[in-house]
Amino acid sequence: MMKKWTVFLILFLTLYITIQACDMSAVIMKRGTVLADFYTTLTTPGFSDFNVPNDYLAYVINRSQSAINNDGYGILYYPEDNYQLTPDNYWYKYVHSAADANHIYYTGNYFVSTNAPDVFDVALKKMSSPDVDAAIVMCHSRNASTNPFAPGNHPFRMDLNDRTYALMHNGFVSQVTRTFMINEINILDPEWFTEHAPNYYDFDFALYPSYWIDSEVLFNYLMCHIQACNSDVYTGMRLGLIKLADFMKLSTNVVNFVFSDGQNLYAFRSTPLSGVNSNYKLSFKYNERGFWGVRTGLPNADETQVDYNELAVFTNEGLIELYPGFLDDIPVITHRSTNGQPPIQTRITGTVAQPDYIGINVSFTLTEPSRIKLSLYNLKGQLVNRITDKYMETGIYTLNWNGRDTKGRLSAQGIYYLEMKKGNQRSVSKITYRR
Repeated sequence: MMKKWTVFLILFLTLYITIQACDMSAVIMKRGTVLADFYTTLTTPGFSDFNVPNDYLAYVINRSQSAINNDGYGILYYPEDNYQLTPDNYWYKYVHSAADANHIYYTGNYFVSTNAPDVFDVALKKMSSPDVDAAIVMCHSRNASTNPFAPGNHPFRMDLNDRTYALMHNGFVSQVTRTFMINEINILDPEWFTEHAPNYYDFDFALYPSYWIDSEVLFNYLMCHIQACNSDVYTGMRLGLIKLADFMKLSTNVVNFVFSDGQNLYAFRSTPLSGVNSNYKLSFKYNERGFWGVRTGLPNADETQVDYNELAVFTNEGLIELYPGFLDDIPVITHRSTNGQPPIQTRITGTVAQPDYIGINVSFTLTEPSRIKLSLYNLKGQLVNRITDKYMETGIYTLNWNGRDTKGRLSAQGIYYLEMKKGNQRSVSKITYRR
């Protein structure tokens, strides 16, 4: 009887969450362009064709109202070339108690002076000031669904290595998956939860990660892997998501998120374009006036959907890097410019063979002179050894890893990840080491 009830509960929660989804949007300005450049249009309420940054912000705020996402919202911005945030850079309106649940939402009118300003109005006025160089803006409206009384409004923030990272999540993560992530964090860094408190510490059991909302656990999980990879966002994020791959195949998990390191925007989608959970969408577009926009909801005709298990990286140079099959052994890297030219696809391949002696050979071909960095990581995302990091001429190369770590110790047999970097291109392949 208990097993049947458990299954029913999971199905009920899944259905409820599917219907009650949060929303999020973000914009990143091309270098030299800031939000204040669009000040004349920022005072116009509503959103239409998503051709100004305000449309993306207004979309989320319109979703934060009593009939839709009624448990508050959050908004933050990164100043241009400033990667560390202070309390002057973010604002939140959120549920503090059970009494607040289901009626904390936007009540302003885009800073119409005759109305009482809402938190968003204050944020919008600040970011629109000519004295503020708002270069990246992230905005999220929340429907708390399964646990509306736990504070947890996005975007979440974490200061690490003189930089503020931020994440907002649209979806849900099962309790089983949440427990798995907490355990993985404790394995990678037993002191992690001692050193990293939740963004919201004014609620009962805030000291216990199992009581945090799923999105904040996900953020800590990804950040722990990024930290283990020496702050390499791409590698750390990929290693963490690979561990979640089997969980993300289940209908009980949706891991769509937008992430920023203050320099770039990263958008990942775990849901298919059709079928189960496909109503959790994520799309983007570039505006020739100088910004990228990414958001949830049904895409317009000129917006492109982030694909299933794809990572999109938006830069302040007006470029995008697409990594379709981000969790594959050797992902294809797509570089897309903003000049209307077709995308260029490059596959960096590492042919791995087991020699007669200890170690692994890696072969590759360079069609142009490039700086090549080959690194080996263990399953925890920790650097094992750097095989090479130097400028190399055109040609065919075979490099050998002798099976030892940076201190000369012989490494254990098992699975490792080989990362190759060529300029701004990266690929990670899974290899088996035997001796």
